[in-house]
Amino acid sequence: MAETLRVRGSVSFKLIAGMIAAGETYGVDPEAALRAVKIDPKCLTDPDVRVPVVKEQALWNELAERSGDPYFGLHAQRHFVPGAIDVLDYVFRRG
Repeated sequence: MAETLRVRGSVSFKLIAGMIAAGETYGVDPEAALRAVKIDPKCLTDPDVRVPVVKEQALWNELAERSGDPYFGLHAQRHFVPGAIDVLDYVFRRG
C-alpha cells in the first residue's frame, strides 16, 4: 500500500492576499475561488490568520484553473507587493 504524503504547516494571510490579487487581474472572483477550496474570505482582513498549506496549494490550483493560465504560479509573482511576504520575496525576486 502506498504511503500518503502529509503536508503540515501554514502560510500567512499575506501570501493568500497576493495570490488573490494576482487572480483578480485575470478576472477571477476572489470569494468564489476561496470558497471553492474552503478558505473563509474573511481571512484577508485579519493579519494574524494562517492558512493550512494544503488549502494554500489547493488555492494555487484553483486560481490557475479559473484564470486559464497554466503558468499562473509563475506569473503571479508580478502581483506581490515587494516586501509583503518576507523571505519569499527573496526567492521570487532572485535572478
